[in-house]
Formats: sequence, C-alpha cells, structure tokens
Amino acid sequence: NQDSINASLIFAGISQLASINHVASNDLVQALIEDVVSDGVFNGTANGTAILLNLDTGQGTIALSQIEAGALTGLAAAITSFADSSANACQVAVIGNLLTALANDPGLYVTPAAPSGVVATPGNGQITITWLPVAGANSYNVYVATESGVQSTATNLPGFASYLNVTSPYVLGNLSNGTPYYFVVTAVNGVTTFGTESPASTQVSATPSADLGASVTIDQSNPQSVSVNGTLTFTATVTGSSNPSVTWSVSPASGCGSIDASGTYTAPASPATCQVIATSVADPSAAASVTVNVTAPVTLVSIAVLPADATLAVGTTQQFVATGTYSNQTSANLTSQATWVSSNPTVATVGSASGTAGLATAVAAGTATISAEVAGVTGTTQLTVGSGTPTVVALSTGFLNSSCAILSNGNTMCWGWDSEGVLGDGNSVQAVSTPVLATNISASNPATAISMNSATCAVLSDGSIQCWGYNTYGSLGNGSTTSSLTPVITYPNTANNPAIQVSVGEYSACGLFHDGTISCWGSDQSSVEVGALGNGTSGYSLTPVLVSNITSANPATQISVGWGAACALLQDQTVDCWGSNYEGDLGDGTSTGPDTCSTDGPCSTVPVAVSNLSNVTAISVGGSNAACALKSDGTVWCWGANAYSQLGESPQSLSQADEPVQISGISTATAISVGNTSACALLSNGTVQCWGYILVNEVGGASQYTSQPTPVTVSNLSSATSITVGNGSACALLANGTVQCWGFNGDGNLGDGTTTDSTTPVQVIGLP
Repeated sequence: NQDSINASLIFAGISQLASINHVASNDLVQALIEDVVSDGVFNGTANGTAILLNLDTGQGTIALSQIEAGALTGLAAAITSFADSSANACQVAVIGNLLTALANDPGLYVTPAAPSGVVATPGNGQITITWLPVAGANSYNVYVATESGVQSTATNLPGFASYLNVTSPYVLGNLSNGTPYYFVVTAVNGVTTFGTESPASTQVSATPSADLGASVTIDQSNPQSVSVNGTLTFTATVTGSSNPSVTWSVSPASGCGSIDASGTYTAPASPATCQVIATSVADPSAAASVTVNVTAPVTLVSIAVLPADATLAVGTTQQFVATGTYSNQTSANLTSQATWVSSNPTVATVGSASGTAGLATAVAAGTATISAEVAGVTGTTQLTVGSGTPTVVALSTGFLNSSCAILSNGNTMCWGWDSEGVLGDGNSVQAVSTPVLATNISASNPATAISMNSATCAVLSDGSIQCWGYNTYGSLGNGSTTSSLTPVITYPNTANNPAIQVSVGEYSACGLFHDGTISCWGSDQSSVEVGALGNGTSGYSLTPVLVSNITSANPATQISVGWGAACALLQDQTVDCWGSNYEGDLGDGTSTGPDTCSTDGPCSTVPVAVSNLSNVTAISVGGSNAACALKSDGTVWCWGANAYSQLGESPQSLSQADEPVQISGISTATAISVGNTSACALLSNGTVQCWGYILVNEVGGASQYTSQPTPVTVSNLSSATSITVGNGSACALLANGTVQCWGFNGDGNLGDGTTTDSTTPVQVIGLP
C-alpha cells in the first residue's frame, strides 16, 4: 500500500545518506530513531548526549548532527509526519514532504560536478592538495593511494585512505619521502537534503622529498650598488635541503648584465635597477633576490682647499686640507693623495710628502696661491703672509667668565677667570683682567680654532688638538683626570685626519675632523651623565670617542657643545643634537627622551634631528639648555629652555620650546652666539643685537641685570666681524682688529684692566 511505498522511499533515502557519509545504513536508521524518540526533534543528541557513528573507513567517528545539518532539511519533516500518522496511515502531508525531500531541485539526486584544477605540490614529508571551488558543493573528500588508479570507494590499492569533509588547500603530512602518492578529489552537495557525492576528479600524483621545502638566502645586504660595467660577488645559503647548489640569474634578462655560476655579477654598460636571483637546484620554488642599483661612474668633480684666504705671519705654518666632492654627492679627504703646489715659494712653501702634505710655511710677506691636484682636478686658496703687527683672527668666550684670542702671528692670549689654569699661562689665579700669553702654543704650530669653559681646547695648524685647565671629569681628553696649567695633547692627528674645529662644554668637549666625523670626550656633569658623548652610552670617556651616525654621506660642518647637550650642523644644512633633553634641548619636538640618562632624565645618547629646521648656516649651544641656529635668510631660530628669555620671549609666556621658534625682529644676521643666560646676533651692517639676561643701566646710573625678551642693539658698537657670548659678558672683534667686551667684569672678563662691570663695550687692552 501507499504506507509501504512511503516507508520504502524514506529508508531508501536513509541508505543513500549513509553511503554518502560512509556509515552503515542500519547504524544510521537506529541513530535517527534514537534521536527523534528521545526528544521529538532531529538535533543529533539523545538525552543531551551527542550521537556518534563509526565511519566504515575505520578512521574514526562522525557526529549525527553533522549528517543531519548537511542533508535532512526536507527529509526530517517527512519522517516526522510519517511517524506521527495514525496507524502509519497514508497521509497527504507525508507524500508532499517526501516529494520535497527526494525530488525537488536541489534535492537528493542533484550531483555536483567533479572538482577541476587539482594540483599536488610536494614538500619535505608532505604534499599539499589544491583544487578549484565547485558550484553547489559545501565540502570535499580526498582519496589517496600509493599506486595509480585511485577511486572514491575502497579498493585494494596499497596505502588507500580517505579524508572527508576537507577544504582546499589540504596538507597531507607524515608521508614517506621518495614514495609517489596518487590523489583524486570529490565534491559533496549537502545544501538542502542529505546530498550526494560527485564523480572523482582527474588523478594527480606527487612525491615528497627531503630536498623540497628548502629556503634560500643571499648573504649580501639588500640593496647593493655598483658602477656601470663593475662587478659584485654574491653568495647564497640553502637551508632545509641536503643539496646546497643554486642557479643564478638576473631580472630583467635584458639590460641588467650577467651573473656566472660562481655568483660573480657583471653590471651592464648603462645605469639600471636589476634583481640578482638565486634559485635552489633541489627545490626550484625556493629562491631569493637582491636589488642591484647600477649607477653611472663616480668621478671627482671638484676639490675645496680649506681654510680659505688664510693669513700667516712670517715663520708660522698652516695646515691646509683638500676635500674632494664626487659625482654621487659624496666627499672624501684627499689631503694625503693630492699634489700640493705654491704659486710663489718665496712667499710660502707647501709640502706634498707623507706627513707634510698640505702644510704651508710662511717665508716672506706677500701672497701665494696654494693648490691641490688629484686626477686632473685642482682646488686652490689664497694665502697672505704679513710682516707687520699681528692681528686678532679668532675669539672664544666661555660660560665661566674667561676669553681667549688667536693672533695672526700664531700666539694665543687669554684673560678673565683663571681657576685650574684655564688661561694656559702656567698660573692659576682667580681674576686676570688683561690678556696673558698661553704657553706651548707657538708660531711654529699656531692655534687655528679655540673654545673654552672649565677647560680650554685649541686646534693647531698641524691638525692636532691641545687642551688645558680643569680635568677632574676628563675635559682634557688625554686619558687622565689631572688638571693642567699648560696645554696637553688631546688628539695627535696620527691618522692624518686633521681637526678643524673644537667646542668645549661644562665638563665635556668635541672635535670636528676633516672627514666630517665628530669625536667627544669627558663627562657631561660631575654626577649626572646625559649622553653628550653621542656614542650610544650615557657614560664618560677620558679620550675621544666617535659620535654615532654622523658619516661622510652627510658630514658635519660645525659643532657646538653646551652644558648638557651638543649639536652638529650637517652638510645638507640640517642640525642633529644629542645629550640632555630635559627642557627640549634637542629641538626634536619632545622633552621626553628617546633615552633616559641617570638622574637627569630624558636624553638621547645618539644624534637626533632638530625638527622643522633647514637651510642652516651656523649653530650655537648655550650654557642653560638653550640653542640657536642661523638660517641662510638671516633669521635666527632657537629652542630649549627660556628661564632667562634666551628664546626671545618672556618666561611667563614661554617656559621652553621643544622645537625651534623664531627670534623676532632679526632678518639680517650673519653670526650668532649663545652664552650662559643670553644670546647675541651679529647683523650684516656690523652692529650687534642681544637678548636674554643682560646688564643694563638703571635709573641713577647703577648697573643691573634684567630679563630682556626681545633683541636690543648694543650701544657704541659698529664694524663688528665676529661675536662671542659667555656668562654675563660678551666680546666682539672689530674690522680694525681690536676687541671690545661688555657686561659682567667681576673676574676680569672684559680684559680692560679692571673688574668693573660695563653696560657698553670697552676695549681689551694688551692685544696687538
């Protein structure tokens, strides 16, 4: 009767469902009955416990809920209706539900297409199977054997196994290397009813190997550079394989030169950007590459001879330095390589031999052109030899009330506070109100640059550095902590890399060398280390150590050291600073680091860039955590602390600046100097303007210090050619060769033979 027909259809459907899911039909019937009888619904559980069925493949179990969720959407209603009918009588609802479950599209007999695009990729002990998606399929089965002829039903093939309900990609591991494996994939449709399995895909095969799954690295860094027609040698390392061999290639194949089997690359004849590729012989899917920038030939473009337009007294010497600039914008010290010539040996001679290259000796009054030639490129400078009265050629005023002047005859004369022998005259007294001669700085090896604070350091004409004065914390850089009343050797220039500038802070100092590098020595403060050595540490050094990250690629052209921070002007006219950042000293937009140095807090132990600052021509770092930069447009920009209005604003309106702010009212500056509590700018018309904590005349003629937030013009001063600011006093070199100073004079700072303060410039006596 109809009930028998309907029941037969139901059990036929269950049998098909069991086959698709690889379980026994009887087991599935019993499980379905147990499921619906326990709680009246098909939910895969009996009394709250999941129902599991054994797979006929012998590879585990499958949950009834997985079978039902995938295929019984329509059949569940049909079976429920049939079971609930009175005496299992034929019900119209049963017939309708059966038709829905078994005949409608998509239904039981809608079979998915066989998967296509099946690929088996071998590895070390594994194979990865991938295939393209099949419309209407919601799972896939993978069948494998170790002989060809794999089907989706159990066979007698060796190693036959099935992996059900998987997705692409599927990684089959724990395989035997060297054994071939064969695969087919089927798609299963279980969208509405209990689904059906597609025909098997085309069989694919792969063999795992210990030499597969390798990785390749090229030992040279990425990228590399080479001139046209030049060569580079590459080496490659293969891991994960017993075969270390690689094949070399270039890409693109045309216009990128060639590489031989040993890894020697020959660049093409024209500039290009290329890839050098190493590919594993054992596993061609494993490769590595390095970019090679093939550049035009590097040629020497120009030579600069420094110092420019030097002046010497008869019998004195001057070390000239030749700096070559190349077509790739790099520079190099060519002093020892150059051929040096004097156009007038009766006025001055110049050496070319090792140890004397570029060293000129003044013979008689007159002028001579000093030239340096390398590979057909020549640079020149003018040398004037004078026979008359020597003149002052350079000045320095320290934060501790003393000053020094370098004379054209090679002598150095100093005045002011002389504790610990900072004046270099062999004595140590509190106040020296007129200039005294610094001993051991002679006409045969005169000073060319000088800087002073608790110690004094000078660059000599032979490229060495000598220092004298206070040395408890290594300020002299000679490997000891013993103070010296006379100069000691800090840097002997044995490396033929002459010093060209020196700057002394409170207890540390730095030297700038011809190759654009900087070395520093000493300690930042007596009890606090704030990273002013710039070498990545917050400690101290009794001898010069190299500042990190300043190289010939962008060399330094000027340095300035303050109390806790130091700054360098670089060739690209930007500024880097290092050391304390407690009050925004570094100008990098923060006052929080990036490092922490001892008890002083935020600092940087290596140079960091000053923010938003370019086109800089000069820098100066002061003694109270402030610094200033002069730009090529004549404006002045300052950053750091503003306790004394050093930033050109009152402390009430600006306590500090973490990046540069412009000093108002100055647009024609040609030089700047920042002292301990004040700063000054030399203008193009020879006048000087100052701001900060400065000495002024009050009512009744009394002198008093006051905070001056905007620049004021120094009275009775014109034709100035250079300036230097110290601790409450300042000095200017005038065009007529005289030196005038103003401000605090308690230690003989003004050099006028008195210790009386002056709010207007007075002439230093005892200088030529």
